[in-house]
Amino acid sequence: MNFGTLARSSVRLAVGALAVAAGLATPALAGSGTFVLDADTVRREGTGEARVRLNKMELEPADLKWANLSDWAGGDALTPDALKGRPVLIITSTGWAPASQGVVRRAAQLGANNKDLVVVVIQTKDRLELATKWLKDQNITVLSARDADGNFRASLGSDQDPDIFVIDRAGQMRFADVESESLTAAVDFVTRESIEIAQAKPAEARRLEADFTAAQNRTRVAGDAIRPGQFGNVAVEFKAPDGGLYGSALWPAKNKQENIQGSNDVQGQQLPFTTEHMFWFNGAPKNSNGKVMVYDYWATWCYPCKRSMPLLEEMAQTFRDELEVIGIMGVNEGRPEIQRWMNANKVTYSHGFDNGEKSIKALSVTAIPTIVVVSSDGVVRWQGNPLQPFFRDIVRQVIEVDPGVKARRDAIRDLRRKGDAAAREQSAGAK
Repeated sequence: MNFGTLARSSVRLAVGALAVAAGLATPALAGSGTFVLDADTVRREGTGEARVRLNKMELEPADLKWANLSDWAGGDALTPDALKGRPVLIITSTGWAPASQGVVRRAAQLGANNKDLVVVVIQTKDRLELATKWLKDQNITVLSARDADGNFRASLGSDQDPDIFVIDRAGQMRFADVESESLTAAVDFVTRESIEIAQAKPAEARRLEADFTAAQNRTRVAGDAIRPGQFGNVAVEFKAPDGGLYGSALWPAKNKQENIQGSNDVQGQQLPFTTEHMFWFNGAPKNSNGKVMVYDYWATWCYPCKRSMPLLEEMAQTFRDELEVIGIMGVNEGRPEIQRWMNANKVTYSHGFDNGEKSIKALSVTAIPTIVVVSSDGVVRWQGNPLQPFFRDIVRQVIEVDPGVKARRDAIRDLRRKGDAAAREQSAGAK
């Protein structure tokens, strides 16, 4: 799967496109250890071909056959005209099952809090009286109907109860088969945005797909153009700079607290973790002495994280002699899911799984993507979001003023000179 596929099939956009472009909307981590998903990310269920089919439904007109449903209760039967300009929350439910009952209860509360939201529960064909009795006993007022032949469920791609589907104000399938933990986030998303924003989303998704493809192509060209003899992964011996040089260097200004996204502000301090405990998916970083380190906390389900990856890939290649980019994984995600993503996507810089969440806890990472930029003496010089403006320039500034980078460059220059001299001597001897 390439970045373009990810952009189209998993696009999760913030209420305002400009907010996403500026990196202002990111999923936040709750104290319970699960993510409170902001407007730009809603987690879906399903894997494999089934998930691919569901992805294709998103941002397409939702052609729902309301006339196929029967035994309406809690209100009049729905029609397309009655739903124009209104978001719709659909819950497929086995009315007597506790799992369905819990989701229906939450959906009804969301409907009560959002009068513009249409909540409809699609009951199974059997034992409707039990579902109706439970709603009455619980004093839950919600629109419901029976899917007698199962065709309505089939048209949605629902494979179990409860399944959650969210339609936006433009009548588009916005979120197909949402995880129950993301129910509130999905509803909050579609109820807050205007119909004009909803209508613009398909075109925006196509534009983002094109951006991803172009960025990936640029990265591939940059990687292929790396000339032989660069010293990115070569051990280079040099004398460590005097500590006073680090103190007098013109480091970039610290990022503002509100842009650090709730994490511990460790700018100006020693990095509070090591990477010794990590499991490496594509090889541990080698010979990083004298380099600037960029640690990127991200997850495969996080859309803004994936949006920043082409930039990080390009930087890792362009500044190969001076910079080490390390992706840190394990934020509400297991190794098997990450490994599948790594197998399907070409990423050249190292990615490690944060066993025990040691580094995540050390920084109290509360939102992703989160970036930590560390100079060659192990001090954090900047932290924040890679989608913030001028992030690349900030990293370049750290590289340019870092005394360790300069010492490594000087050593590399000497090695190259010696290599050139040896080549000239060999050439002369051959003559």
